[in-house]
This record gives sequence, C-alpha cells and structure tokens, in this order.
Amino acid sequence: MPTQIQLRRGASSEWTSANPVLAEGEMGVELDTMFYKIGDGVTHWTNLSYATVRNVTSLTMADMLSQSTPSTPADGHLEFYAKLTGGRMLPQLKGPDGVETWVQTSIAQNFITAIFPSSSTTVSILGMGNSSAGTISHPGVSEIYGYAANFVTAGTASAPAGTGGTNAHLFRGSVPGGSNGFFFFCRLGFPDSTYDQAGASTGSRFFVGLTSGTMLASVSVDTLAGHNAGFQRCHTNGARTDTNWQFTTTNGVSQSLVDTGMPFVAQHVYDFYIFCPPLGGVISWRVDDKTAGTSNEGSTSTYLPDPATAMRGGFHILSVDAVARNVRMNRVYTESKR
Repeated sequence: MPTQIQLRRGASSEWTSANPVLAEGEMGVELDTMFYKIGDGVTHWTNLSYATVRNVTSLTMADMLSQSTPSTPADGHLEFYAKLTGGRMLPQLKGPDGVETWVQTSIAQNFITAIFPSSSTTVSILGMGNSSAGTISHPGVSEIYGYAANFVTAGTASAPAGTGGTNAHLFRGSVPGGSNGFFFFCRLGFPDSTYDQAGASTGSRFFVGLTSGTMLASVSVDTLAGHNAGFQRCHTNGARTDTNWQFTTTNGVSQSLVDTGMPFVAQHVYDFYIFCPPLGGVISWRVDDKTAGTSNEGSTSTYLPDPATAMRGGFHILSVDAVARNVRMNRVYTESKR
C-alpha cells in the first residue's frame, strides 16, 4: 500500500503567529498561498525567506507575494519579485549592482506622457504636448540633481514656473474600457535656500500631481477648485504654513488634506507617486526624500476627483512675493491604465 507523506502545513497567519524554527531541511507550507519555506534549524519562520524555484523550464503562471526590497544578490544572480510601489503592484528586478528596476507595462496598451530635460530653454516631450511657465534652463549635471531642467519664476509677485500636459486625458474612470485609472511619477529638486514666508505677502506654493484645471490654478490658492489629486506644500503669509508635504484630493466641491508626514526640506530631491486603478475608489500616494533616504506612503478615499472628469499631470510653483524661485525637474511621467 502506498505510503502517504504530509508536510508541515498551516495558514500563513498560523505560521506567523506560531513563528516556529523549522529543522534543517524541513519544509513548511502555507495552505492559503501555497508558498513554502525550508528551515535551517536556527531561524524563526518570520525571518526565513520563501523558497525559490531554480532552473525553471516551464511555468504557466507565477503568483508572487509583495515584499520589501530584497538584499543585493551575489554576482551572476538576478532577483525577480513583486513590490507595492505607491499603491501599485509592480514586478521588479534587482541585480548585483543593487539597483531596483520596474518591469513596466507596454506603451502599446497604456497611453503615456513623459516630460524630460532637454537642452537650452526647452524640455523634451513624449506622448503629447506640454505647457510651461517660467524660464527653463539646463544647469550642469550634479550628483544631487542629476541632469535636470531648471524652472525659475520671474522676479515679480505671483509669478509661476513649472510644466504639465497640454491635454487633460487621465480619468479615475466611470465605465469599463477607454482611458481609466492612472499612474503618476515625478522627480523634483528644490535648490534654493528657502521657499518659506518671511513677512507680509511672502512665501510660495507647490503642486505636484493631477488637476482638471490649469497648472497655474493649482498654485494660485491654498484651497483648490475643480478636481485634483496631488501633493501640495503651501508656506504663505497669513495662510497655510505647511511643514510637511500634504496629499490633497478634491471633487469639485470639497478638499481633503492628508499630512504625509514627509518634511519639505530645501535643497532636497523628492520622488512623487500617485496611483488609481481603473474605476478605483481609492487613490494611493507615496513620497520619497531621495536625499534623506526616507519614504512615506498612504491612500485616501475622501473627496476623490469625479471619475468622469479628465485631468492633466505636471507640477508648478508660485512665488507669492517678488523673489525668483527655482525648481529642478528630472522627470514627469503619466500613464493611463487602459
């Protein structure tokens, strides 16, 4: 009669709760995920890595559990894993150089717009046109900012600078198909010594993200009109004086502000992420301070932009007083999810 062999098993929550030490070579299986680990006789379950498949010749489907960034692999090896990035699940790669790389969706499936540094007083565009404000230049490459386009406001009161898509084309989505859902990424540096208010009618406002109005309208007031999903930082006399980046959503009537907990620090570089799946009822965000090496993320379902209202992506600064203020742009990227 055949001999039945059963492996040590349980739900993932049971493994985490018990947190045993598997014997050397002993296998433990999560019945709800079908992932497994192999013990070394020393390490507790929660600190063990999941076992990996080696020398695969045929694989019809891979179900990967989201994880934090793995350690840098040895020479000749490549880690392939799933990771939640600003609320969006993405397959990623990491090689011996320690660099994480997204495995992106095809641009044949999703409409993208990207704004890049170029040369002289222009920027490069992929996907559609853009509209810019302020004076554009291209300073020498630096370790902090990389190769970036510099946008500077005029030295007059209420002067704007920045760029964004000419056409509003990104929707949260109200019907299947079409152009629904969005992913936004932007890297900016803030090279000035201060952007804060220092007296009557002084200071600045920033907006980074998606808006149904003009990019200028996104920085003209603290309380936004129209439909928006983006990062704000206002520091103006007599109004808001934000210490941290705020994530804001508006639905044409009301505005929600979420404190990201990420301080705004002059002369730092930041990465901004915004994600909404097609027909989504939640918008996720993430902000990284690349200079400090810190990251915060979250999500909101409050006062979301109307699902059938189109928005454009970009960034803007407004200098309230007659002070020329600078922003360095490395990349603006928007992607529809259909």
